[in-house]
Amino acid sequence: MDVERALVSKIISTGQLEDAISKGIRTDLFADEECQEAFDYIVEHTRRYKSPPSMKAFQEDKPDFEVEYVQDPLDYVIDKFVTQAKRRLANDQVLELAQICNDPEKGHDIDLHFLEVSRNLATLVPSTEVHRFVGDMGKRIKEHERRKQEGDKRGLPWGYTTLDANTGGIASHMFCTVSGFSGLGKSTFLKSVCFNIWAKGKTPLFITLEEEAVHIAEQFDAMAASLDYAKLKQLDLSDEQMSNWKKYRDEIREKAADIPIIDKIRHCTPDNIFAETIRHQPDVVFVDYISLMRSSRPGQKGGMSMWQSITEITQDLKQNARTLGIPIVAAAQTNRSGGKDGAELDNIGNSISIIQDSDVVIGLFADDEMRERKEMEVRINKNRRGPLGKFKAIWDFSTLMFREREGGDMFHRDPAETKEQAIQRAAREAEERHKQQEKKQRTRKKRPGT
Repeated sequence: MDVERALVSKIISTGQLEDAISKGIRTDLFADEECQEAFDYIVEHTRRYKSPPSMKAFQEDKPDFEVEYVQDPLDYVIDKFVTQAKRRLANDQVLELAQICNDPEKGHDIDLHFLEVSRNLATLVPSTEVHRFVGDMGKRIKEHERRKQEGDKRGLPWGYTTLDANTGGIASHMFCTVSGFSGLGKSTFLKSVCFNIWAKGKTPLFITLEEEAVHIAEQFDAMAASLDYAKLKQLDLSDEQMSNWKKYRDEIREKAADIPIIDKIRHCTPDNIFAETIRHQPDVVFVDYISLMRSSRPGQKGGMSMWQSITEITQDLKQNARTLGIPIVAAAQTNRSGGKDGAELDNIGNSISIIQDSDVVIGLFADDEMRERKEMEVRINKNRRGPLGKFKAIWDFSTLMFREREGGDMFHRDPAETKEQAIQRAAREAEERHKQQEKKQRTRKKRPGT
């Protein structure tokens, strides 16, 4: 059977062009130029006349095309066609890989090239599933009851109550971004969510393009073992804390979940992220951050603007999440107004695609007074699956405590601080803020024209 000719003929004889297109059939998958032209003709005819051409019309307009009649159903012919297309691509890629193996400049990345080939094959013809509202309702009810009985939440937990309630967690197909001005806390937020997910027994992969992996691991150490992070950095932990750290290490040594941290991906692209995801098979991937990445498109980097590059990066990251069923949470930078007013959808820098491609967009904001109170405002600026909103979070770098502020946190304090001491401190801080405000008012009154 000439599979390509058979597919074109089957589409003409049945008029099932929509079914073929919905299953990923497109012109560039045909190797035979005559079949390419015939498929393009069918598509253009349908677009123009709102109906596929009849066999008679096709033969009148394409008299030289030899029709191959097949009795098998369209799905069978499509499966044969896709298998042939994948084999052709695989053969081409094997020849390319052979050349790479003999190239001393590319040989050290041979594993990444092999993983890229697997991605190309996996995404050549995306599989299409049809979910029916009425026909599949019974299945959805049974699945809902099963998940409820087993406590099987669909999304991974952010670890922040409002975020989890509004978004339903981080679902397997999601691409999410955390936005904020430079130095505000994007990386810290990613780490806090990463740690929260690990604490639930899952395996997050953390990819950083601006920090050393060992420093990130130390922050996870402090979060896990309740260490004084400031003293850890200064090599000044007490004997008691060192003992607690070692004890915690022994307790979790056999823990199945881990946090792989990667900090040295040169010229990181979405293809690199795809390769590392396949390599480590995590439950979720964190990328810090988008603006430091490069597009995967070869031969275009030199003449590509920043917004074009970011557009391709976010589209590919979203495709990675959907193809592998492993969510990606990445950090994004805001422009200068984001430092003044907080992260919003209209001040995320470089490309609107960050907003368009993200399922959830989280924005961070903290002014000077909030920093003094060790507080961060977390905004849900986009949410495909639920409501927007915002909430205050405790943001304490000294203890690496990051969580949503609750009613009992009126006087947030260090663990060593008594309630009375916390109340006294809060009163002193309020008095100091009042003095600062009075000083600003006096300064304004002294200015000419006020």
